[in-house]
Amino acid sequence: MSEIEVLKENIKEIQLRITGITKDKDSLKDKIEELRLKAPESIDFNEELLNNSIEELISEKVLLTEKKEKLGKLNFEAEDFFQVAEASYLSFKKEYDDITEAVKRLKQMLKGIEAEVRRLFNKTFPKIQKAFEKIFEYFFPGGKGEIVFEGSDIFSSRIYLRAVPSGKKTKRLIQLSDGEKAMLGISFLFSLFEISPAPFLLLDELDAPLDDKNIIKFSEYLKHIKKITQIIVVTHNKKTMEIADRLLGVTEDRPGISKVVSVNLKEVV
Repeated sequence: MSEIEVLKENIKEIQLRITGITKDKDSLKDKIEELRLKAPESIDFNEELLNNSIEELISEKVLLTEKKEKLGKLNFEAEDFFQVAEASYLSFKKEYDDITEAVKRLKQMLKGIEAEVRRLFNKTFPKIQKAFEKIFEYFFPGGKGEIVFEGSDIFSSRIYLRAVPSGKKTKRLIQLSDGEKAMLGISFLFSLFEISPAPFLLLDELDAPLDDKNIIKFSEYLKHIKKITQIIVVTHNKKTMEIADRLLGVTEDRPGISKVVSVNLKEVV
């Protein structure tokens, strides 16, 4: 039973009590008056006390009525609405708890991944630095190249290349020629391959910016690494083609019809 219904019952009960007391009062007055007439000196009736009891009940009724009015109208569907809202809340709370737990697990996984990344970086980066310095020295005799790690956090710090060819005081890479920039990139690429070899290399026009002198160095280095991996080179340079074991070319015998030609240079030689 709701609070408003309880108040209604209380008010009804008080009203019945007031009605009953009023009737009893009138009845008692009649009897008292009758007794007074018979023996007025023997009766000590306190009419004021009886009136005070009735006034207290009336005051209590007024207070309960005011309390009922403050509560407003009774909504008989409130309990159903509450049950629906409670079920929805419990469902959302379960989803929230599941998501919170999943986020917690993901954060733990990320911490483990970050720790492993830091370990591998600290282990691998010095090796790449040494390999880059060696390969840069090969392509730029007398020059100096290095990979610089600037900062303390591997996830937010900068890593950049510093290159000083022999006889130059280069402060910015933009001051290098196109060929020198290409050789710098090749040095970095091969330094990564030196530390973590791949099953094959696909080089697309990597030698295009190089002059004949650097083409020879590039070709000689390819001879070195083709002993440990397979190399596919897309090139138009004849000197690069000379070190290949097999050539694949595309020709057009007739207009609009392409044909692939394959030559095994080892058999030709």
